[in-house]
Amino acid sequence: MNREDELGELSDAFDTLLDEKVTQSSTKELVDAVDLIATSSKSQAKSTNSLLEQANEIVGSTRQTDKHMKQQSVNTELLGRYSKNLVDTVSEFKLVSDGQSAPPPISAASVKELESELDVELMVSNQ
Repeated sequence: MNREDELGELSDAFDTLLDEKVTQSSTKELVDAVDLIATSSKSQAKSTNSLLEQANEIVGSTRQTDKHMKQQSVNTELLGRYSKNLVDTVSEFKLVSDGQSAPPPISAASVKELESELDVELMVSNQ
């Protein structure tokens, strides 16, 4: 083998070695990039799951608030009715003047009847 052939073979071997080094370097960079992408994807998945849990908590809280607001509305309506009944009842009373006798007391049956009506209204409103 002559010197030119040896130099040609040596140049080819060097090119092959250089190509292998470039390939190894490129492969390592690709593996590192894939690892970084995988790590970022896991982090994003955790963040997404956390946001989903928080959104579900907000939905639950909103439903609970809605339920309470509806109950409050019913309670307010009942309070208005009870207030009107109280005003109507109280307006029937007259102050006793000197020399007049007091009106008869409200009977226990009337009180029980009123309590029964209130209980029924409360049961209906809680359904």
